[in-house]
Amino acid sequence: MTVVPLSVDKAYLTLQALWRNHGPLPIKLCTKPDHTFAEQYELKEDPPVGSLRVAGYPGVTKICTVPMQWSSYTMGPQTESVMTEHFVVASGSVYTFRWQICQGLLSKKHSEHSSCDRELIWRSQQAVNAQASHQGQDR
Repeated sequence: MTVVPLSVDKAYLTLQALWRNHGPLPIKLCTKPDHTFAEQYELKEDPPVGSLRVAGYPGVTKICTVPMQWSSYTMGPQTESVMTEHFVVASGSVYTFRWQICQGLLSKKHSEHSSCDRELIWRSQQAVNAQASHQGQDR
């Protein structure tokens, strides 16, 4: 994860998701935009203590859905694949990021695609006004 300040109230955020294919065969990912993607959500309300499910949580606002930019992708057998995505975030906000990869049809017997996902909850740093923090020291 890399954070680069953009302004007092925004920053660039680069996230990487690691996917492992431990199996002996390659996995060809489905590249339909609504099957393999990254999503950014902002968490706004104070949730109750306990398990948090992003889906259905009333304090979640979807910021964007980013489809993967490749037309085909194959995860080699016994390899790791790193997928990188960039976002713009507001200072002091809490976000959740969700990645989903679609493995397509696992066999001819299945009629639906199989997918895997990852989620990350992250808080951006509150912007610090450097001029205001030095004013009290100049006395």
